[in-house]
Amino acid sequence: MLHTLLKTNTSEEHDQLERLMDSEAIMSGTLDIKSYEQLLLSNYTIHMLYEELIFSQLSPETRERLSIDQREKTSLLLDDLEELGTTPALISSLKQSDVIYDEASALGAMYVLEGSTLGGSVISRKLKQNEQEGFGGLTFRFYESYGKDLGSRWKDFLEVLNEVPEQAWDNSLKAAKFMFNELRNEQQKRKAVAP
Repeated sequence: MLHTLLKTNTSEEHDQLERLMDSEAIMSGTLDIKSYEQLLLSNYTIHMLYEELIFSQLSPETRERLSIDQREKTSLLLDDLEELGTTPALISSLKQSDVIYDEASALGAMYVLEGSTLGGSVISRKLKQNEQEGFGGLTFRFYESYGKDLGSRWKDFLEVLNEVPEQAWDNSLKAAKFMFNELRNEQQKRKAVAP
């Protein structure tokens, strides 16, 4: 199954990204509000640049099966940033990519973004328990984007992902690795300029 191939062959990228995205500080309740803002900004930039491109490569049937309009997260990230009093710089919403160019590659890239949503329920729970200054009363829209539908949305996504023909799996894998690297590079840039 494609899901197994992606999980196995992107485990190193996944682990690198998890460390860079402050998972240890999130889990221990020591993440500060500025670092949380940086996480949101990194995710916002990637979703703003690629979400429309990814969705545009899906067939109408796939878009319907995935209820694609309910998977849009750019606006949720913007709401979370505005709640912090942050207005991100304007970004072109469509980025060209020679890696995301068909449905198989779009689903590979989506695997990374949907996977981060899957982990979002754990992250939001930990952030709600975070007693660092600034976290009280925040809504965590991005990390709670699917709410009670999280499990069923992940299952629906995997069902579609695993229907990708085997001859196109390489396209999916390249796109998944690309998306992991884009997220990693964006977070590294933000950490490099953080005060």
